Formats: sequence, structure tokens, C-alpha cells
Amino acid sequence: MSTTLSNLHGNLTQEQEEEVDDLVILPNVDNSELIAQFKLSLVGRIFNTERRSVKALISLLPRPNIWDVEGRVRGLDLGNHRFQFDFESEADLVKVLNKRPCHFNKWAFALERWIPHVGDTFPNTMTFWISVSGIPTHFWMDPIFDSLGGRLGNVGLIDARAAKVQVEINMDRPLRFALRAQLPTGEIVPVKLVYSNLHRYCRHCRHVSHEVESCPQLSEAERTEKSSRLEEDRDLPNFNRIDAQRKGETSKRPLPQQFKDRRSGEDTHRDTRDSVWKRIDSRYDPRVDPRPSSKYDHRHDSKPVDRQRDPPIRDSYNKRRYDESFLSSKQREASRRERDKGKDREISPSKIDTRDLAKEFTREPLAELGLH
Repeated sequence: MSTTLSNLHGNLTQEQEEEVDDLVILPNVDNSELIAQFKLSLVGRIFNTERRSVKALISLLPRPNIWDVEGRVRGLDLGNHRFQFDFESEADLVKVLNKRPCHFNKWAFALERWIPHVGDTFPNTMTFWISVSGIPTHFWMDPIFDSLGGRLGNVGLIDARAAKVQVEINMDRPLRFALRAQLPTGEIVPVKLVYSNLHRYCRHCRHVSHEVESCPQLSEAERTEKSSRLEEDRDLPNFNRIDAQRKGETSKRPLPQQFKDRRSGEDTHRDTRDSVWKRIDSRYDPRVDPRPSSKYDHRHDSKPVDRQRDPPIRDSYNKRRYDESFLSSKQREASRRERDKGKDREISPSKIDTRDLAKEFTREPLAELGLH
């Protein structure tokens, strides 16, 4: 048995020595044309090597809802969690670069223009906007933030008015979230750094390649403990809110002033020109109008508005309108009947004997003619 193991060990050692000695010297070539072909290429690298699939990334990123270059780019898996995208136009390439920092399922990955390089570590940088807090406002100047950003990486743009600095950071190193800075006046102040669009990273070692539950610097027990603690801290606000709702407690946040006024019975209504219904509603005061009151403001002659009365109910309003309409109909009918009776009295003939009327009618013409 021991002889067999010794033979195997001897064979492996011999193979390793042969690999070291078997060095192939490559010839000099003119690769300028090949390098020129990569001027429209981007190279990327995934830092999380456990859960991310390069094939899925190449398939999903060009889609319209992400990069919006589908059909105008070709993706290639370079191995060792690296990939390359070849674009058809400079405009599409620049559009994608402007979307940095890049994430895939909230895991950061580097993306840079292709350059001649050797090894698997390129690219290893990402550019972040970093918000700086702790520096007094009378020191918010470009040289101050340039000095702070230079401690983190290569400084790009600076927005001193917003206390922000753009820094290109080596993502193979731990992230830094705090610094100490000595002011020109001699005081030392703590500085807090907040990265824009940074999502998943290890809260223990501050690397972006994993989270705390898989941190290689921790034992299994420590990982479980830290993961549980982070989950509790993350869920604490929700638990407090749910527990308060179960106990019937109200939120500690103060109510807006308008809700306080409504609770106290004060009317905070403001009549505006855009609200026609509120202007004609008698529950509210009339709007002050700069026009002469003698011509327009007839409402001021009416009785004061009773704010305490209940708003009119539609059913009662309809019933009142119906009663008024019914009463008006009765009155109009009675008036019509009275008018009809008067007309009957005016045109009705007297109770005279028709024979007497005939005699009078016959006599009068004869008298006029002198024939009687």
C-alpha cells in the first residue's frame, strides 16, 4: 500500500516538473488589427462566484428593461466569472457605461472598456458616488473632498455643495465606510461614508464577493449568530409596528396640523377659485372678492352661516322638493278653477223667457221702421 502511494506521489511530482519545464515560447505577431476590433467591447467580472451565472447575465442584460441593446450586442463567456460584450455602435456602448455601477440581482459586478490585459483580475474596479457626512459645512470645498476620496481610490467628479465625491474603488479590497479627518483648524472629526447603489456585501469583512452567512473569516457558529442578528435588526421596525397595532397603540409620529385642527373642531377649509362646489356650499364662508360689493356681493345680506348644522341629506332634500312641487300644483289647480268659475258667471245668460225675447226682437225693428 505504501509502495503504491509512493509511486503515485512520484508520478505527480514528475508531471508537475514536466509542466514547469514544458514552456512554449510564442512568436511575435502583429495583432494591431485584432486589438482595433475590440474598441467597441466591454469586459465584465462577477465578484460573487457562488450564486451568479455568467450565462444568465449575458442573456438578461441586453434586454429592453435593463440595457436596451438587444439585437445590437453579442455576449461571450470568457471563463473564470468574466465576460465580454461586443457592441455595434459607440452610442450603445457609452449608454451602457453610463448605467454604472452595475448589479445583477443586487450583486455588484465590474464593467470596463476592453484594454489589452493579462490575467483574470481585470476588471476589478467600480465607480461609486459617495456621500460624506461629518465635515462642517464651512469646509465643503473641492480640495477637502478630493483629499477624502483619494484615501479610497481614484477621484473623479466632485459635488462639494452636496458633499459628494465620485471614486473608482478596487473591489478586491474591503470597503471603507468610516474615516477620521483632521480639519485645517486642528480638530479631528469622524467621517461617515455612504455608497450610492451599493446593495449586497459582507457586514463582517466588507467584501462584495459574499454576504455574512458565507464569510470565510467566520466559523459556522459565528455565521449563524451574525446572520440571525442582522435579520433581527432588519425586521425590528416591522415587529415594533405590528406589535403596536396589536396593542392598539397609535403611531408616535405627530399628525399634520390640518388633522389636528379637524380633531379640535376647527374648520381649516380654504375656498379656492378652482372649487366650484365649495364656493356654492353654504357651510363655508363666502370668498372675499376684490370686485365692488354693491354689484356682486349679495350673499353678505343673508343671515350668518350656521357652521354647526348638519349637512343636508339628499333624501330629505328630494322629499322637500317633492312636497313643494305637489303644493304648487294644488295651488295652480285651485287658481285655475276660480278663473273658470268667473268666466262662467260672465257669459251665462239670464233666466228670460225666450218668447219675450222674440217679441222684443220683433217689436224693436218695427218701431224703428214706423210699421207698428
